[in-house]
Amino acid sequence: MLGLIKTLMGGGIFEEIRKAYETKVNAQNDTDRIDAEVNLAKLEARLKSHVAGGRWITFIQIVWVLPFVLYNFKLVVWDKVLSWGVTDPLSPELYKLQMVMVGFFFLTTTFKGITR
Repeated sequence: MLGLIKTLMGGGIFEEIRKAYETKVNAQNDTDRIDAEVNLAKLEARLKSHVAGGRWITFIQIVWVLPFVLYNFKLVVWDKVLSWGVTDPLSPELYKLQMVMVGFFFLTTTFKGITR
């Protein structure tokens, strides 16, 4: 569980940056030092893009939409495919909220893909 949270919040990028700093400090010649600096710059740019690109917002989105994902999974797999139960329908307010969240996920993914 902690690994999943770590991945969602930035993955192992902090560990990679730490190792890149170590490589830079321990460089034996200018070529190794320059390679380490280039690698470090790439990692720092990746970290900035995660923060600017809303990696934290994506984590919040996942937390908000998780109940609806679980509900739909149970509805489709448990109730319809396996015929093992009956799930009460969502109230009109929750159904509207679910549709807003689903639309938001698909629209943000589409716009992120277009802008990149």
